[in-house]
Amino acid sequence: MGRLAAVAIIATLQSSGGMQQALVPEGLGLEMPRAVAWLISGQVSRFIYKDSVKFIDGGLRAWSGGKGGPIFVDVHIALANTYATGFRGAQYELPAYEDGAFEETAIAAKYSNLRLLNAKMQRKVALMKNEFKSSGARDVYVKIVSGDQFDKAVKLLRGEILAKAKKISKGEPGAFDDNVFSSKVQGASAVRLETNGNMMYLRHLAYSSAVEAEKSLSYKYTHVLYTREDNVFVHPPYTLLQLARDMDNGAEPSAPPRSVLVDNHCGWTYYSDKLYFASRQGIDILIARTRAKHISQMAKWINMAPTALKTTDPLMTEEYFKRLLDDAHANVTKFDFSRVEARYLNGSSEPCIPDLYRKCTEVPMFDTCPKQFAGFR
Repeated sequence: MGRLAAVAIIATLQSSGGMQQALVPEGLGLEMPRAVAWLISGQVSRFIYKDSVKFIDGGLRAWSGGKGGPIFVDVHIALANTYATGFRGAQYELPAYEDGAFEETAIAAKYSNLRLLNAKMQRKVALMKNEFKSSGARDVYVKIVSGDQFDKAVKLLRGEILAKAKKISKGEPGAFDDNVFSSKVQGASAVRLETNGNMMYLRHLAYSSAVEAEKSLSYKYTHVLYTREDNVFVHPPYTLLQLARDMDNGAEPSAPPRSVLVDNHCGWTYYSDKLYFASRQGIDILIARTRAKHISQMAKWINMAPTALKTTDPLMTEEYFKRLLDDAHANVTKFDFSRVEARYLNGSSEPCIPDLYRKCTEVPMFDTCPKQFAGFR
């Protein structure tokens, strides 16, 4: 999308039966306010929080909508302090603006002091909050799960998910059973069960933070932005208010259609699962509000394996999320968010783009990571 005029938003978005071309005047007098929950999840060691907003012109305050209309953003962050223990892939270095003081292994080896660990974590949390608040966030919520706690939590959760998957299959043809499942989930799929399972659990934790916060807030979130911990927005030529107005399509922000914007890069023939901007009804299709609903959603993911179109990768989340959106008859629009993934390594002063994701952006802000990291996510 090119730069949008200050007077009006003219949205012509590539869509799979999605948004129609719309002309929405700026500065509507009695417009209902939008409240956006920006969800961020992933691993502490890969969270490049300073870079997340560094290249947003005017900061989060201007990007959300500035003086163009009533909108504000809260940030909800859920991170696992696993440092690639509960995940797989290269152990990229910490960002140049980190000293590693919060790392559990380093603290345990040097101090063996839980109180000190908590103090270091609190300092880390304060830095994250300050970065987003100074950029214009109304409030920032951060949840960091220690590596040991995370590993125990996902082990328990995975057992409940497998039990649920078998229970809801009801013995239907092609549904879950021990033999079919064990033959399907191996190699790449075994990795997905772990890594993508962890990924979806952290997304749930970030969303549940927003849901929990609403219980004591004077407002409800009307829209949700989800990004990973490695996401960097690069001079986005749009505002969240513009996207929300187009998405609501004249409906009240409190009751918009089931609409979801997905990145138009790297969906691997399906929909990209890297980030979303959605109405509440839209995000509810993809991320569960409660633990029980998360277990049910993950069980459906596992039961998809025998009937997956991608037979060599039956637990591919891009295919699963597309199924969820299609089954819910969601209004899905592919959109260029002007963003990129980034990693730090070898004590570098600026990040690089993993070669696997080089083609996933039209704004290659950084160089490609060295060859020894080729293929790493």
